[in-house]
Amino acid sequence: MSLFAIALLLFSASLHALWNLLLKRSLNKQAFIWWALWCSSLTASPILFIKGFDFPTIAWLCVAGSIVAEFFYFLTLCWGYEIGDLSHVYPLARGSGSLFIALWAFLLLGERPTVTGWLGIGLLIAGVYIVNIASFDDLTRPFRAFRGPVIRLALCTGVAISAYSLIDKVGMRFVHPLVYIDLLFGGVAVVLTPYMFRTVGSATLRAEWRANWPTIIGAALSSMIAYVLILYLLTFTKVSYVGAARSVSVIFGVLLGWLHLREGFGLVRTLAAVLIFGGIACLALAR
Repeated sequence: MSLFAIALLLFSASLHALWNLLLKRSLNKQAFIWWALWCSSLTASPILFIKGFDFPTIAWLCVAGSIVAEFFYFLTLCWGYEIGDLSHVYPLARGSGSLFIALWAFLLLGERPTVTGWLGIGLLIAGVYIVNIASFDDLTRPFRAFRGPVIRLALCTGVAISAYSLIDKVGMRFVHPLVYIDLLFGGVAVVLTPYMFRTVGSATLRAEWRANWPTIIGAALSSMIAYVLILYLLTFTKVSYVGAARSVSVIFGVLLGWLHLREGFGLVRTLAAVLIFGGIACLALAR
């Protein structure tokens, strides 16, 4: 990966961690996400009239498939944040997603990372794993915690991440990133709407907007920019590299949880940060 690609990834990762922090601090996670999706899609909607809708059927299939995967991503992520810490849910969701992306890209897209690339992916996954343990005497904790709902929800989120990442990689062959993101976020917002009014209710939706509309708009803009940067990177970079390198957002998320939510950091997570940034360095050298 080029240094330019790494810089874009780091910026995207910081924005991604930021909107997850804003989501964690909301009153109702699902209502917050729903409003943010609508704000994002409406902000980007003028691009549809500039670029138009003239793309092949496979592009529409990619958009539809990604909408379904994103729908489950947002639901499982919100459910995870309802019962778990940002510093637990976010690292495992993002890290497991990187592992699944590398596997699916190898099996389905025929991507063959170099030795340095595999080393970088391995370091990133190791860093994400370690960030989930309390101490070096508790290395099996993430496996034992699998029986808990928080871990299962985080892993389901990781599967959804890997699904939409591979679909987006294919979609970028046919659709401009800005058009794609508007159709995607708008589509997810539309699909979520019946669910939101049935399970959350209009009163809760209105209350969330009144209480948090500035942070909703901030989350909408940061999530949209972060995603567009990733879509752009997918036009010229292996999805297995992009998916793994996005794990650096885990460290940003843990730092934000430590600084703003009073969640722990410590020596273990410092080592995790070193491993993750070591993985980024390997990917910077990989081709």
